[in-house]
Parts: sequence; C-alpha cells; structure tokens
Amino acid sequence: MFYTYIIESERSGKWYYGHSSDVKKRL
Repeated sequence: MFYTYIIESERSGKWYYGHSSDVKKRL
C-alpha cells in the first residue's frame, strides 16, 4: 500500500506523510 500511497501523492501534486489511517497534508 505504501507504493500506491506515494503514487497518489505525486498525482495529486501534494506530499502526504503518516499512515493511511492518519493522512495529513503537507505543502
């Protein structure tokens, strides 16, 4: 799931960190 997690972040143009259950926005 981690790989998809990163891919989605790049697609959205935003970086996310933490667990999928606790996703936070990071500029």
